[in-house]
Amino acid sequence: MKKVFSTLSGKVILLVIILILPLNIIAIEASNQAINHLVEQARLSEQNLVDAYMSALKARMESVQSILSNFYNEDEDYISMMTQTERGYQYQSARQRFLAKLKRLATMSDGGDGYYFYFKRVDDLFSYCKTGIQKDYYEKIRENLQEEIQDGSERGWNIYEWEDTRYLVLLMRLRDVVYGGWIEIDAVENTINNNMESNNTEILICEKGGQTENNNVVMASSEYKNIMLCIWTDRQSILGEVDSFNRFLQVMAVFYLFLIPILYWLLNALLLRPLRKMNDAHRRLQEGDTQYRLKENVSSLEYREAYDSFNQMADNLKQLRIESYEKEIARQKMELRNLQLQIRPHFLLNTFNLIFTLTQRGETESIQKIIIYLSKYFRYIFRSDKELELFSKEQELIERYIQMASIRYEGRIRLICDIDPELSYVRIPPLLLHNFVENAVKHGLNQKGDILHITITGRYENGMVYFDISDDGNGMDFQTLEMERSLIAGETVKEKDGAHVGLVNAIKRLKYFYGENAHMEIDSIQGEMTQFRLEFPYNLEDDDEITDCK
Repeated sequence: MKKVFSTLSGKVILLVIILILPLNIIAIEASNQAINHLVEQARLSEQNLVDAYMSALKARMESVQSILSNFYNEDEDYISMMTQTERGYQYQSARQRFLAKLKRLATMSDGGDGYYFYFKRVDDLFSYCKTGIQKDYYEKIRENLQEEIQDGSERGWNIYEWEDTRYLVLLMRLRDVVYGGWIEIDAVENTINNNMESNNTEILICEKGGQTENNNVVMASSEYKNIMLCIWTDRQSILGEVDSFNRFLQVMAVFYLFLIPILYWLLNALLLRPLRKMNDAHRRLQEGDTQYRLKENVSSLEYREAYDSFNQMADNLKQLRIESYEKEIARQKMELRNLQLQIRPHFLLNTFNLIFTLTQRGETESIQKIIIYLSKYFRYIFRSDKELELFSKEQELIERYIQMASIRYEGRIRLICDIDPELSYVRIPPLLLHNFVENAVKHGLNQKGDILHITITGRYENGMVYFDISDDGNGMDFQTLEMERSLIAGETVKEKDGAHVGLVNAIKRLKYFYGENAHMEIDSIQGEMTQFRLEFPYNLEDDDEITDCK
């Protein structure tokens, strides 16, 4: 038995036995379902009552609106009063007749508890109340609706409270007349409450969004004119003893929750901590810490075997990794050095022939420029320990090359540079741009004797360096252009005599120094132009070698 529980599987089984709580969860869930069912039944029962009472209230509200619409649509006295500008005999006569008709219609219908009209032109406010206390309601309207009456804004049905009594008030406007009616909410709520069987209910007529949240069961009617009817029923009166049993189950569940820290401590000590230790060992090994070993004692047989296996693997990996890493570094440095030191014999032969010709002509000044260029050229590519050089040095070498080439081609070459000042501090592989300029001279000059314009533009933007080398020379045919693009994309293209090696080397060097985000593009139109674009990420703020010694 002791051997069984010394394994990781045995410990997991032990923890699973301790953590068996499904029955408690099922019991609580079943109790909650029963409670929800009882609550839902009560909700459905009283929801029908809410909808019925709201329908009755809606009918009264519609009756108020119907009575009022009869006047402003058809009544001659109402129309006459609207057109008067003073309270003369004609206005007073029409007012008396209008008020009599309002009383008659209000008495015959089960609509509002009262109605009011305000004729703004003559500043006349009068009202009618079924209870006969007209003067009191007149003062309430004058006091509480003064702002709305004067403003004359159309607001519809709203709830107001006057002297601890709540009213549902309709406020409408037609031209210069403000009119409406009211229903006493407290009387409606009392009537509904008297008809309810349960004493543990609360009735409320409110505006939409005005109902309050509490722990009771809420039934709400559908909205009509921004008004709703809600009933709150005491939840405890619905649930009875079921709620007490549910609370007991919840207490038991909370008791088990207090055991979770203890169970977690056991799980962490027996399973998680050794596993994290092993993961940390692998991470440190990946980061290059080949000396790290697992020495902690663990109680599980599986972890002891895993720790021993890791230590043995680390011993073997250390030597293999060092040897492989050193070989790879040596290979990459050798490859990079070969790429940088490629010297074209044809270029040197042409240069020496040019020097010989100039010597015969006695053009000493031109010979000096060429020799200075060659001196800087060889010093540039044979420097001792630098893999990257400031772009400013590359630009200086390119300008001297153009001077030499102009001597050879009798001034048929023009160089235009448009470079952002920041690029003077950017470091690039030596001869990266020089080779593109040299190829532009080699392939761009035509037999007509036209001047070749070579343009170099460079900018630094959002952590990226962009170089464009373009010329207005011979350009490329479609087949050559597609082959060059294939070489840039990394595709293998068969080509005789090592042609296009410089282009392949350029993209390799870009990827080596600046990563996979380095990119090169080519565009050309035969007989018109050729353009190469180089772009690569570069952070000037991280470069602490912005100066260099010559």
